Amino acid sequence: MASMDFIISGDVAVAVTVTEVDGNLEFTVRVLQPGDDGYTGQIGEINGLFFDMTGDVDAFASITATALDGTVLAATADEASVSDLGGGINMNGSAISETGKFDIGVLLDKTGLGNGDLQEITFTLDADAELTLADVALQDFGVRLTSVGDPDGSRDGSLKLTGSAPEVPEEPTDLNLANDDFVFVGADAVFDGEFEFTDSGTTTVLTNDITETATGSGPYGGAVTALGDQTVGLDPVVVEGSNGGLLMIYSDGTIDFSANDQFDFLADTETAQTDFVYTIEGGDTATIHVTVLGSDDPGGPGGEGDLGDPPLFDAPLLTDDPFAL
Repeated sequence: MASMDFIISGDVAVAVTVTEVDGNLEFTVRVLQPGDDGYTGQIGEINGLFFDMTGDVDAFASITATALDGTVLAATADEASVSDLGGGINMNGSAISETGKFDIGVLLDKTGLGNGDLQEITFTLDADAELTLADVALQDFGVRLTSVGDPDGSRDGSLKLTGSAPEVPEEPTDLNLANDDFVFVGADAVFDGEFEFTDSGTTTVLTNDITETATGSGPYGGAVTALGDQTVGLDPVVVEGSNGGLLMIYSDGTIDFSANDQFDFLADTETAQTDFVYTIEGGDTATIHVTVLGSDDPGGPGGEGDLGDPPLFDAPLLTDDPFAL
């Protein structure tokens, strides 16, 4: 649910949160208390909230305001004409000289001035058309407070505060983060259709990649989009490493490595590293570090030399000459 938060400041600070809920707008109005950031040293009783809307409120057939407990609050809607909700709950005087009269006013304290000591309330504004944050973004707001003063004092003051809502906040976007992978292969590795295992214990480099959202983080569920400068689509691509060798990668992150006869120089226990850079959705990149291990086959790549085939011995000749063999 999209929402916006802002403070209407003055001798008392009032926090306002507006949230989109099923085509309506939910307002939470709260006087900042001791211990809150922005607390001014004074509190007050909330009596009325006034605000403008982007569109013409006369186009709405009806507007209602309902508190969380189901109480229907008195709401007045009249384009640029609302400043007084009766009983002294008004924004007349210097307040509206700055903002002009408002489009909507909601009576929050039904008990009357100074009787309810309302410090926080949540209500839903409903209209016969869908409401969004854009309807109140950058619009003027006003709040009427009585019983203003130090929490431990007489609280005999009153206030009419004005402020404005911010722009519609940008929707948070998911952030995909790729993390490096480490792969160990032999110098005689070839493309054989058997995928390589990473240090994450799986055959896909996406296992340790994550997606951060507004509510937390979890495994990345997308695809590999590129290997080096090659775009990965339905078919795998093959790219040469930074130090030789070839890597085949599929969109699901599975990989196959070929030494491509470029690591035959490695002796037993010797290693070499070659790297490949892949990209995931959103553009983040990570490196696949491939460590190539020298062969332990003395007759194979990187061994002590090709001993060739064992010698062939012919059957002895049948002869009377003792020196013929």
